[in-house]
Amino acid sequence: MAKMSFFRLSGDSLIQAITIYAGIGVLLFGYDQGVMGGLITGPPFNEQFGYPSAIVISTIVAVFEVGALVGSVISGRTADSRGRLGSIHIGSIILIIGAALQAGALGNPTVSIVMMIGGRLIAGAGCGFLMTSIPVYQSEIASAEHRGRQQCIQWVLNIFGVVLAYWLDYLLSHVQNDMSWRVPIAVQIIFAVILFIGTYIFPESPRWLISKGRLQDGKRVLYQTIGQCDEQSELVELEFRDIEKTMELENSYGDSTWKEMFQTSGLNQRHRTLLAMGIQAMQQLCGINAVAYYQVFIYLQAGITNQTALLIAGVNTLVYNLSTFVPVFFIDRWGRKPLLIGGAFLQSLAMCMVAGSLASETKSGAAFVATGVIIYTAAFGSSWLPIPWMYPAEIFPQRTRAKGAALATLSNFLFNTLIGVSVPPLQNSIGYRLYLCFAIINAVMILVVHFCYVETKGRSLEEMTLIFSGASAGEIERVQQILEQAEDPIAVRFEIERKLAQFGDIGEILETEQLLGATTSANQEDNRSVNSYGSLYES
Repeated sequence: MAKMSFFRLSGDSLIQAITIYAGIGVLLFGYDQGVMGGLITGPPFNEQFGYPSAIVISTIVAVFEVGALVGSVISGRTADSRGRLGSIHIGSIILIIGAALQAGALGNPTVSIVMMIGGRLIAGAGCGFLMTSIPVYQSEIASAEHRGRQQCIQWVLNIFGVVLAYWLDYLLSHVQNDMSWRVPIAVQIIFAVILFIGTYIFPESPRWLISKGRLQDGKRVLYQTIGQCDEQSELVELEFRDIEKTMELENSYGDSTWKEMFQTSGLNQRHRTLLAMGIQAMQQLCGINAVAYYQVFIYLQAGITNQTALLIAGVNTLVYNLSTFVPVFFIDRWGRKPLLIGGAFLQSLAMCMVAGSLASETKSGAAFVATGVIIYTAAFGSSWLPIPWMYPAEIFPQRTRAKGAALATLSNFLFNTLIGVSVPPLQNSIGYRLYLCFAIINAVMILVVHFCYVETKGRSLEEMTLIFSGASAGEIERVQQILEQAEDPIAVRFEIERKLAQFGDIGEILETEQLLGATTSANQEDNRSVNSYGSLYES
C-alpha cells in the first residue's frame, strides 16, 4: 500500500521534504568521499594500520569506488523489481554494515587493513545503490519545472557532506587516540539509519507503482504530491492518464536493449552514449579526486604542517560548498556548456598554479598551492560537479534514459577508481608534474566540450531526439508545430522515436506526413495537451 502521509505534508511541502530526504543520501556519498582525506595522515590512524604504504592507502581510498561500481550495476535491477525506496532500503542496510566494519577495525595491522578495505568495499556498494536509486526516485516524484533546480540542490548537500567530513576530521585530529578516526567513520551510520527509516515514511514513486499495476496506489501518491485537490480531481486524473498512457506506449515498442545503446542508425544512441560516458569520464580525469581525497597530502608536500593543512582543507570545503550554489541560480540562465567551459578554464589555471608552486619549493609557494586548490574546487563545484550527472538524463529519449544514465554512472566510477588508485604513487614518483598533467587535461576538455557537446538549455526531449537524428532547424520547427497542434502530443512523441528508429530520416517522415496520423488516433476522452503542472515522466 502506498504511504499516504508525512506529518500531514502534501504538494510542494512534501516535495521539499522528499528533496531533503533524498539529499541525505547524496550528502552521505559526499561524506564518504571526504572523510578519508583527513584521516590517512593522522598518527593514530597510521599506528593502528602499521604505517601503510602509498599503495595500501590508495587501495583503502579507491576500493570504495569499486564497491560503488558493483552496487550501481546491481541496484538497477533491484530498483525495478523492489521499487525505488526498496533499493534505497537495501543500500542503507549495506552501508551500515560497511561503516560498522570500518569503525570497528581491530587487532594487528594486517587484520585492521583487511577490515578497513572490506568495510570500504561494502559501504561503497551501499552508496552505489543509493546513487543509482535516489536520482531516479526524486525525478519520478517531482514536477518537471522544478526538477533541474532540485538536482542542483542535491549536489549542494553532497558538498556539505564533504565539508562536514573535513571539519569533523579536523576537530578530532586534536584527540590523540583511535577515536580520532573511528568516530568520523561511524558518523556514516547515523545518515544511513535516517535513510532506512525514511523508506517506511515516504511514498513510493507513482510511476513505479503504476508500472507494476498498482494503479490506485499510484493515483494516491499523485494526489499526495500534487496537493490541494482530491483524488478524483481533474489535475490528478490528467497526471495519472499521462503516466498510464506512457507506460502503454513504451510497452508497445518493446524494451530497450544494451545493444541499442551503441547503434548509430535511427535515434543515434551511440553518439548520446559516448557523450554521456565521456562527460562523466572527464569529471574524474580533470583531477577532482586528487584534490578531494588527497588535498591534505598536497599541503604537506608544500611544507605546511599537518594541523594547518587540516584547517586549510576545512576552509576549502566551505568555499567548495558555497560554489555549488552558482548552478542552482544560473544553470538555466547561462546554459550547460558555458559553465563547463568556464569551469575547465579556471581548473586548468589553478592546476598550473599548484604545479608551479610545488616546483618552486619555497615558503611563499605554499600559500599559492593552497590558493590554487581553493580556486580549483570552487570552479569545479560551480560547473563540473552537478552537470555531468544531469546531462545524460537530458540527452536520452524516454525508452533508453535509464540505461544511458547507468552507462554514464559506470564510466564515472571506473575513472574514479582509476584516479583514486593512481594518484598516491604518481604523487611520489612525478611530484608537481602530476598537477601539470591535470592542467593539460582540463585545457583539452575545453575543446572537447566546445566542439563535441550539444547545449541542452531550453531544449525539450523532442528537440534532442531530432538534433541527434541530424534534423535541420527548419525540420525541428516543423515537428514542433505538429506537436503543438496535436491533440495527443504524448503519442506523437513516441511516434517520432519509433519512425526515426525505422527510417532514420526526419525529412522523409515529414514529407509523407506520417507524424500526423498519431494526432488523431486517440479517443476523444484522452485527447488533451500536457497540463501546466508538468508530467512526472518528462525530463
